[in-house]
Parts: sequence; C-alpha cells; structure tokens
Amino acid sequence: MAEDVEEAADLLRLALAEADEDPRGLLVIAQAIIAAHGSLNKLSLSGAETLALSNALSKHIKVDQLNQAAWV
Repeated sequence: MAEDVEEAADLLRLALAEADEDPRGLLVIAQAIIAAHGSLNKLSLSGAETLALSNALSKHIKVDQLNQAAWV
C-alpha cells in the first residue's frame, strides 16, 4: 500500500471512479489505507470526494454485514 498520503489518496480516487464496476476494489483499497495510515482523514479529500466515497460505500455495504463483522 502506498505509504505516501498523496499516492494513497490517488489510489482511493481511482478505486472510487471504478466502484460501480468493481466495488470490492474500493473496499480493499479503503481498508488498506486505513491499516497503513490509521484512517482516511489524512488524505485531505474534498467534501465532494468524501460524499462520493460515503455514497459508494453505502451502496455496497449493508448495515447487517457491518454489525456481524463488528461482533466477530
């Protein structure tokens, strides 16, 4: 995973652009960035990018799946 924050942000933007075709890619990239950097906050995403990320993730992640994962 990109250690450079700007490179990580670029990877996330690319995954976001391709999320409709491959939503798993967005999830994998987001998880890897969080593992490497502790959160997505350091990426300095714009408000529009943050909203697009939130919308893309909400399309592909069900609340029940999150609840189950949290209790595993």
